[in-house]
Amino acid sequence: MAITEAAKVIIIIVEGDNDAELLQQYVDELTRHSRTQYHFEITMGDIFGDKNRRSKAPNTVQKQIKSVMDRQKYKKSDIEKVYQVVDIDGCFVKQGDFLVAEKDQSSTQHCYDFVHDKVMCTSERHKVNLKQSWTAKQHRLLELVDINSVWSLPYALTYFSVTSEHVLSGYVKYVQDDKLDVVEQFTTEFPTVSAFIRFLDSNSLIDTTDSWQQLKQGNGFLRLTNINKLFQDIEKLVE
Repeated sequence: MAITEAAKVIIIIVEGDNDAELLQQYVDELTRHSRTQYHFEITMGDIFGDKNRRSKAPNTVQKQIKSVMDRQKYKKSDIEKVYQVVDIDGCFVKQGDFLVAEKDQSSTQHCYDFVHDKVMCTSERHKVNLKQSWTAKQHRLLELVDINSVWSLPYALTYFSVTSEHVLSGYVKYVQDDKLDVVEQFTTEFPTVSAFIRFLDSNSLIDTTDSWQQLKQGNGFLRLTNINKLFQDIEKLVE
């Protein structure tokens, strides 16, 4: 889809439908009265999955940007900025805090035990694979934390820990429909950006450190986000 000459594209890379559903309402609000026409392209996919493990993280992001451009017929000059929003998952959980569950978990191969700060896996094989996958994802995320451009385009990385619904509700959901239910309930109760930020602030959920220091120094189970930086940056960008 070609855009008008005056319009600018802002790409937001997220991991799932629930994240796209969550952000759409708030970015629409931020650009509603902008004098410049902005088009938000929210694109989904866990681009740091196992199959991309050998590629450098900035190259993986660049590939995703090019995919959006090819699909929507954008030129590079159309792109104003690229944001990426990630779920931290268990990337910062200590290696010894992965355990094999004593009983079967029919709904998922792993689950978070926030009472004891453990990740419970259904088998030793899955435990090993999960630790390897999340360690690789952590390394790739840390490649991007302090990067402010990818492919000569302005870029910023923000996160939810452990997942977006964990930040919103205090619980991790393992079924996509349940994740979407959390988002629907949250956006109904907190329909504006200012309400969202007040919720985060009043519950001490905002990471105020640079380079994710609070997250790095935690045990991997913190309920934390810096999504406020995305909202603040977009608000400044579209003034």
